[in-house]
Amino acid sequence: MLTDSTICDDGGFLVTDESDGFMYGMMGTDALTEDIFESIMRNMLFALPMMGGYFLPNPIERFCLDLRIKEGQGDLWLRNKKLKKYAKDFSFVVKTDIREDLLLAKEYHEDKDPENGTWLEPDFIEKLSLMSLNNREIVKGFCFSLVENSTGKTAASCFGFASGGVYEDYTMCTLIRDHRSCGSILNRLVGSFLQQLGISLWYWGYQIDYMKEYYSYGARNFKRSEFFSVLRETKDTVLKPFSEISLGKVPIVIQQKPPTLVEKPPLGPAATDSVPADLPKDKGIAEMSVKELKQAIAKAGLESQSVGFYEKSEFVALLLEHRA
Repeated sequence: MLTDSTICDDGGFLVTDESDGFMYGMMGTDALTEDIFESIMRNMLFALPMMGGYFLPNPIERFCLDLRIKEGQGDLWLRNKKLKKYAKDFSFVVKTDIREDLLLAKEYHEDKDPENGTWLEPDFIEKLSLMSLNNREIVKGFCFSLVENSTGKTAASCFGFASGGVYEDYTMCTLIRDHRSCGSILNRLVGSFLQQLGISLWYWGYQIDYMKEYYSYGARNFKRSEFFSVLRETKDTVLKPFSEISLGKVPIVIQQKPPTLVEKPPLGPAATDSVPADLPKDKGIAEMSVKELKQAIAKAGLESQSVGFYEKSEFVALLLEHRA
């Protein structure tokens, strides 16, 4: 089992192979209990579903943004030209109840790459959602979303978790693609939010070409030993209250729900009421994806009544009310 003492000087553990600058471990599906999952995240690894088990990458180099503010630097993130130009268009939404947003991300990845699909499998979505909802003492999970004020639609979302003073995001989706560059705007807002929150490193994964534009924000490759050194040094970081954070002209909306108050519909087939005439005949309402629900709402002329909706249950309730 992973423990706090598992991190070695070079950050190596659960090693089965090392090649091409890569180190990884594997574990079976049944082994990934909630406690083990938290331990993996506490050590700033991530479990990817693969080959009937879970793949734990531990690269020799990690591309990170150093958020430790240098003297006289101030907040670079909010100076972005497009962010300043389109700030009035959006709200920045922080969620710990991330299940419905992960389902949107799943659909996004499947639409973007129908041949290869997505690693966001239903069982894994449930594990990620539960971990984020529980928000234990050390590991804190979040979804940061850019929401269009005029329509209530999610323009982009970024999913990740913090362990002490290090934050890792594990997937992102840009649902509205237009001249405003919504994904880029969200990155700037997340960077400012994390920096004000007290995060020291924002871990992005492997560097790809577009990431070069973030060099001016402190982005660079961190050797494994340096990365884990920062993780150890910042493990006792106490994050600031959200109320102390400001993103300039972009309002911050905090959506947090205690897990004891949240009842989740199943991901698989479920018994539902009969389906209204203007909805697909082969699916019950509660069984439809968020994308299908939105399409059905538009077809029924109910879009104006769904502005501001975030949860799948809200879309379902609207359609059931319309059917009645």
